[in-house]
Amino acid sequence: MFVCTVPRNTDEFSKLHNIEQRLFGDLALPLDVACDIFETRPEIFNAVLDRNGTVVAYTSAFPLRPEWGIALTHGNITGAELRPSMIYKRRDCETDMHLFIGSIVVDPKYDPIQKCILLSSLLWFRVHQLRSTSVQRLSAIMTTASGQGERMARRLGAKKLTDGAKCRDGLDVFGCDISLDLLARAFGVMERFPFGKGVLMNLDFPSCVDANSGPVGIEMPHDRRPLAA
Repeated sequence: MFVCTVPRNTDEFSKLHNIEQRLFGDLALPLDVACDIFETRPEIFNAVLDRNGTVVAYTSAFPLRPEWGIALTHGNITGAELRPSMIYKRRDCETDMHLFIGSIVVDPKYDPIQKCILLSSLLWFRVHQLRSTSVQRLSAIMTTASGQGERMARRLGAKKLTDGAKCRDGLDVFGCDISLDLLARAFGVMERFPFGKGVLMNLDFPSCVDANSGPVGIEMPHDRRPLAA
């Protein structure tokens, strides 16, 4: 059994960030900055946990203010240089959002079908999150640290916007525009997708997290809990 949720507190988030630093090194946010961002807007980070509480998959998606989204797209700043002030807060009117998809990670020990299920639960969470905001226009941005990341970006319909040679971190920047209609259709399809009963979705979370807070997220009603097998 798995649970897709926002990390429950800064201790649990630190475990996620340890994986990020181990995989990406200097390309990852410094821990203190990452914790500041997490405490300001925790749902930027979501993870799938196994029954032992181990992180087996996670994503990060930063709702950037337009000027910072444009700067990142042009390679003038990097993902590791993001700061809380560059990010929309929950109560802001996000009419023109540049969503920087920082990481999409799944534990390699799982087979292809299990990986697909874990990725699908993370994606469903993001679609639900975006539909619940006031966003009217959405530009998705991502950088690719590997050939696998580039293939995933292209499968999502993104095109290369800036060559890595022009970027401070040397990473290519990909991007695409996402319409409200596309989000609505994706949400409708995923609502009906027969994922099974193996991933519980916790979609409720506070607007900020205290370092000593308890669990984040409330389990959905019984008839809506299952998402994946």
